[in-house]
Amino acid sequence: MSIAAINAVTKLLADPECDLQPRTRLVLVLLANFAGKDGTCHPSRRRLAEMAHASEASIKRDVAELANRKIITREERYSPSTGARASNLIRFLSVQGMAQGYEPTPDHNSDHTPAQDCDPPPGSMVIPTYKAEPTIEPTIEPSVVATADARPAKINPAELCAKLMATANGALHPVAKGVGLQSVAEPIGWIQSGADFELDILPAVAAAAHRAAPGSVRSWAYFRSAVSDHKHRREKGLPPPSASITNGGSSKPSHMRRYV
Repeated sequence: MSIAAINAVTKLLADPECDLQPRTRLVLVLLANFAGKDGTCHPSRRRLAEMAHASEASIKRDVAELANRKIITREERYSPSTGARASNLIRFLSVQGMAQGYEPTPDHNSDHTPAQDCDPPPGSMVIPTYKAEPTIEPTIEPSVVATADARPAKINPAELCAKLMATANGALHPVAKGVGLQSVAEPIGWIQSGADFELDILPAVAAAAHRAAPGSVRSWAYFRSAVSDHKHRREKGLPPPSASITNGGSSKPSHMRRYV
């Protein structure tokens, strides 16, 4: 890749008077990308067509257009061993001759001196003066830097599911335990909404499961209101709900034995 060719092409395409068609612009950029330090390249027409998503005939016309405008020159090449025709040698011309009738707009902020405005030798590359842009380092305000204590703990779904099932015990439906209850999206949503797993979720699940009929719970959503109640009371500094409060409209004697 030639930085000189890239800079020259960028300057040409940015000029309002440059009327090259979109595909021709793309071909010009591709040629500049292939160019070496001496400003020459020889990509095959097929390679350019693949990269531009165009036909080889279209690429041929675009290269001819660039040559007619004195932006590049083309030189035929032949294989030294077989004499077969090879891809053309493309050479970028100087910035002053980048387009027919095109005069670069003077940059009054540049550091050009009269000695730098002399005509370059034919076929040579004019390397634009490079000005390093100031490096802008991203800054992070201390107030928004996340600390280890501020980051939410990583949730292990398998461990979460195991603890919930052990806590709910025999209230869970046997079939649901192997299918629907394996998904803990609902409990994870409780945690993400601010419920504490040890202080809110496990006590709420244990109390609600104790009141439920054995094997009747098929979804974690059954415990949603109980978890919300525990969370609300904890945040308000109130004692946890009494074991006599029902959940989901279902009330069973507290002494009912559950399946294991």
